[in-house]
Amino acid sequence: MDETFVNVWFDQDNATAGANAKNKEGFYHEWTNQASAKHSNPLLVGANALRRLYPGRSVVLSTDFNLNILNHPGVIAIPMEQTPLITNTIFIPIARGAGAIPGVLVDLVQFGIFKLAWDKYDYLLFVVQFPSGFGTTTARYLVHEGPEDPSRLLLLSVGAWSAQLHDEIWVFNEGFWQKDRGLWADVQKGDWKDVILNDTFKKALQKDVYGFFSSEKIYKDLGIPWKIATMTKPGQTGWMGEERSMADVFNHARQLTPCLLILEDLDSLINDGNRSFFLNQLDGLTGNDGLFVIGTTNHFDRLDPGLSSRPSRFDRKFKFDDPDLEGRTLYSKYWQDKLKENKSISFTNKLVDVIAAATEGFSFAYLKEAFVSSLVELAGFDGDDSEKPTFELLINDHIKALRKELERSLISNFPGGTPEAKAPSNASASQTRRPNNFNDRVHSLLSTISDSARSASGKKVFLDDAPTTNAPNRQTTASGTYGEYISPSQESEWSREIRERLNRLKTIILILSFARFVNVDPSTDPLIPLFKSIGLAQAKAQEAAKSPKSAAVLKDIIESYPAISSGNLSEKQAGLTVALASALAKASVESAERDYLIATILENRLKSVDQVTAAVKFSETHKVPIDATEFDKECGVGFSITPEELHNQVKQYITSNKVVGWANLGAVISALRATPELRWASPVDVKNTVEKVFTETFGAKETAKPKGKEPKKDAKATAQKGNPADSAVPDTASSRKNVFEEGFLGSLHKPGENAQANPKHREAHLAATGGAVWTRFPPEPNGYLHIGHSKAIFINFGYAANHNGKCYLRYDDTNPEKEEGIYFESILEMIRWLGYEPWKITYSSDYFDQLYDLAVELIKRDKAYVCHCTQEEIKVDRGEKRGQPRPCIHRNRPISESLAEFEGMKNGKYRPKEANLRMKQDLEDGNPQMWDLTAYRVLDTPHHRTHDKWKIYPTYDFTHCLVDSFENISHSLCTTEFISSRQSYEWLCDAVGVYRPRQSEYGRLSLEGTITSKRKIHALVAGGYVHGWDDPRLYSLIALRRRGVPPGAIISFVSTLGVSTAASNIEISRFEQTVRQYLENTAPRLLMVMKPLKVTIENLPEDFLLTVEKPLHPKVPELGTSAVPFTRNIYIESDDFRLEDSKDYFRLAPGKTVGLFGAPYPVTYVSHKSDPVTGEATEVTVKLENEGAAKKPKAFIQWVAEHAESGSPVRVDETRIFHRLFESDRPSGDISDLRPDSLEVVKGALVEVGFWALAKRSLIEARREAALRTEKAAQDNKTTATAPEDDTPHATSEQLVGKECVRFQGLRVGYFALDKDSRLACLDEPDAAEASRKLGDYVVLNRVVSLKEDSGKAV
Repeated sequence: MDETFVNVWFDQDNATAGANAKNKEGFYHEWTNQASAKHSNPLLVGANALRRLYPGRSVVLSTDFNLNILNHPGVIAIPMEQTPLITNTIFIPIARGAGAIPGVLVDLVQFGIFKLAWDKYDYLLFVVQFPSGFGTTTARYLVHEGPEDPSRLLLLSVGAWSAQLHDEIWVFNEGFWQKDRGLWADVQKGDWKDVILNDTFKKALQKDVYGFFSSEKIYKDLGIPWKIATMTKPGQTGWMGEERSMADVFNHARQLTPCLLILEDLDSLINDGNRSFFLNQLDGLTGNDGLFVIGTTNHFDRLDPGLSSRPSRFDRKFKFDDPDLEGRTLYSKYWQDKLKENKSISFTNKLVDVIAAATEGFSFAYLKEAFVSSLVELAGFDGDDSEKPTFELLINDHIKALRKELERSLISNFPGGTPEAKAPSNASASQTRRPNNFNDRVHSLLSTISDSARSASGKKVFLDDAPTTNAPNRQTTASGTYGEYISPSQESEWSREIRERLNRLKTIILILSFARFVNVDPSTDPLIPLFKSIGLAQAKAQEAAKSPKSAAVLKDIIESYPAISSGNLSEKQAGLTVALASALAKASVESAERDYLIATILENRLKSVDQVTAAVKFSETHKVPIDATEFDKECGVGFSITPEELHNQVKQYITSNKVVGWANLGAVISALRATPELRWASPVDVKNTVEKVFTETFGAKETAKPKGKEPKKDAKATAQKGNPADSAVPDTASSRKNVFEEGFLGSLHKPGENAQANPKHREAHLAATGGAVWTRFPPEPNGYLHIGHSKAIFINFGYAANHNGKCYLRYDDTNPEKEEGIYFESILEMIRWLGYEPWKITYSSDYFDQLYDLAVELIKRDKAYVCHCTQEEIKVDRGEKRGQPRPCIHRNRPISESLAEFEGMKNGKYRPKEANLRMKQDLEDGNPQMWDLTAYRVLDTPHHRTHDKWKIYPTYDFTHCLVDSFENISHSLCTTEFISSRQSYEWLCDAVGVYRPRQSEYGRLSLEGTITSKRKIHALVAGGYVHGWDDPRLYSLIALRRRGVPPGAIISFVSTLGVSTAASNIEISRFEQTVRQYLENTAPRLLMVMKPLKVTIENLPEDFLLTVEKPLHPKVPELGTSAVPFTRNIYIESDDFRLEDSKDYFRLAPGKTVGLFGAPYPVTYVSHKSDPVTGEATEVTVKLENEGAAKKPKAFIQWVAEHAESGSPVRVDETRIFHRLFESDRPSGDISDLRPDSLEVVKGALVEVGFWALAKRSLIEARREAALRTEKAAQDNKTTATAPEDDTPHATSEQLVGKECVRFQGLRVGYFALDKDSRLACLDEPDAAEASRKLGDYVVLNRVVSLKEDSGKAV
């Protein structure tokens, strides 16, 4: 922000300082005067004052306590020195055991003005606090030089951060929500070994609870994020009252679904007055899908006498009886193990048996009290050692005392039959830890769930238990953990609490799972046979039974309507009935209206799920008698439109909306589907008609070129250096323009507009670049690029190309310990594969001499020093252990001394970590990136380019900004984790007096269900869990390439996401959908069967042969045709034949006729042969309908013919089908999270004989295009000079050609590509040689992506 703009307020404030009180315009004095009861609304006064002080600037006000801007980690705030900063300083004590300091001082801002930096924006922040009602209000004013949008974006980011949990737990207490970090840390310490239960009981409990955490696939199917939170103590209602507190807890949990909700001690929460409200929240009025509830009670019969007959509410009930002899023995051994390291205590196996026998009838609470009281008394003994009692004697005495208390409590049972234990009166220690059996057991159980869930799915379960207000001795340590202690003077309170809550003899845990996430075999659900009786298939019936609410509605419909339960429904009507039940479960529709809806399905008036949904919505607002005409109109009943009418409407829309090309295809289809006229038109008809009109209006799609080579862009697009050669989508020029000229990228500065400390730097920069955009892609050559890097490549190369600029490929090779030549080669290959050509390839090591000279200059300017501290000492000095930095002991050493020491570092005087050059930055700054970062360190490893010349190497923080400056980068684009580094980036450029580029940060890209960490992938590779770094199940770019994903599809995917400061965490399904859409109109189509079933056409002679010429793509004639034989013996997909026919099945079955894609006539079933053991069909005999009037088939299936002379069919040795590698959406890389079925290998699939010609043509065209690209790149771009002995990469044609260029769609099967493990001799033969199978050939196909569900199979 311009400093003169800030000075408007400075001057006015200074003018009002001291005795000069005439000028009342200064914000400070205006505020203090008005806030002293001279106004009615200080918020308006403050806003008006700021608008007068900063005319033309935006002012955004917030009093929301959730929007604490100064606490946001992405914000850099500096108090304004020229203005008064008024704070309320408070002291926070720290427990004596936590450290040497007694406490810390915290400043609460009452009035302050701060310079603020966030993202790429600068602000002024005014913070003022004033009395309001019975408390205070804190107002925050954001002043920005520009519109309000950046300020609102900042507040949105602050709010999102404060709403998230960061190693914390939500605590609901006294009507307020708070986050507790210490309690979270305590929860993580739990272990199943601390849960003393019978082994069978424990395993049953684990199995049921883990059903929730292992149900990731169900989450994915439901389209909800995998996130778990925990709330507890809803009974602490505070000012809100009971019912409002209950509603607040449940609403908060629903916002976080899928969510684990802990309701601790339902006995204290539920009473006669609020029971109905609680049960309605639980299972009556509001949908709780995705909510997993655990409640605890000691009086199950009191909670609701009718609960035992309502299994839908409580899916699991666990009763914790008093421990039997085995349980008491286990508990005693648990303590024996805990005390085994204490040599002063004798705890023999015999004593274990004695304690277990003597404690019959004891609860776990009593057992624990016996041990704890004995140990406390032993610890508090202050007499002579000779008089010290033994542990055995003490525990026997405490067991006897507790036995008396137990007998006394059994005499005075309270109503309901559950006796309460009284507190022991013989606690002899001066300070005894309060026994809390109820809390300990629940905490132990849930902590263990947390650990096990983490190991199973990489997620955490958070337990939330707030400190109670009636615990005055609760101590807070520095780490935030809690401990409760009681003194003898409070013993009566302790006893009362034990009687009321802690020493209950029986505890029941109720597990409520509304989404039925527990792992139960779905086929055993008793509802499934009922659902199948109306005509549903097994899979559909299981799906219908998943949701308890909709399943209950469907069950009621079947039992209430004889026409439904009769079994006379078609499969389609049965499916619509399920859809109706699902919609009714979420709606409020009376029985009369429901009768009407059932009738519309039975009368075949409603024919789609969309219509059913609309009908239910209509019935919510329209009661019987329903106007049939209005109903039909709103629900699309009887809708019809001719092809001509549809064509005219599409044509009219395109003309009136001035649609300009194929890039608008998707938007046009969506817009037309949303119009009232086409709301009920067939989506397929609309799509096909729009494509037809586009073809008539704009011509064929420009990307529809023969596949097998990387698709070319038009000449105009490729004329710009750095543009992708493999276009992302049709007419990509306009789509890229939108991406690079709008939003985050559109708001970037123009070349030369970035601020400079010296104006001459700007002039020199513009002279070097000619005012053009210069960017760079600077990867570290220590690993393979992954899917996230594709976004950085797209942004850096694409932004430069869009502005006719240039983009470097710069290897950031400053760490020779981790760099390998293979990574250099792979990085260049992946960039070129994605379609980009670097303008120049450089290395950070090219500038080692210049960097060293600037380091010396930095020392001479007293802005760097040589440090000999250890790594641990440096961390402490930089505040990593204390929170605040402190000066290094070497910081103020003489300049001459640092120069000599740095020269010594260079000459090999020191070993690694014995000396470092550190920048002398600003330790008072709030940004850790200004706390004396390391600039140079000592490394003994030779460098791949400079060899043994250097013993010291610059760090990223020193190198990155300076090399950007050397290369005159106009836009240094990086991801948001480097936001805080921007300040040190600019500081260093100014400190050494060089041109300062502008760093701008965007959100990074990641895919759910994948890992990209080099360390984690290396572990999978080394362990043999994946087959190398290019295993197609991974999401490295080399893996995606091997799998067959087209580079243009990746660019298309990235471009559609847009670019902003928000991170993009995208579902894999969205990525695969982009790939599928890209291949749909570019991949040739071949006949293919995965699981062949032989078919003999009985009315054709043995030597019959008909050559059928079929298009390789029905909508893209440019792809050419393929000639395939049609003979007496063919193979079809085994799933395309069914022994049991149904009226909704249209493929081959007894009595059925089916068409064969591309064949001249359909075939009709005659007979079949079956396997005598399995009963499955092994061969089918059919008749060709080549005589008389041809039957019109209702479906067409794929096939391949057997004809040895032409080499048909092509037998595929391996077809590899890849599924998700991990179970969870956000995997940690743990091998326990790996899916056992992630790789499926099918042997013996068959493809039409046209495969050979397609494969050879694809490789020929790919090689030709690669040669042209490489030649053009050599002409247009610069390269670094490389010595013959340097193993440095350069552009070659071979980088762009691989077997994965052979891609095709297996008709109705999926998209496939040739794997590198394949051996095809024809690919290495002369271009003119005929392609066919040769001896030794081995065909391996990778499935790139599956097809969308194909309605053609049932039509």
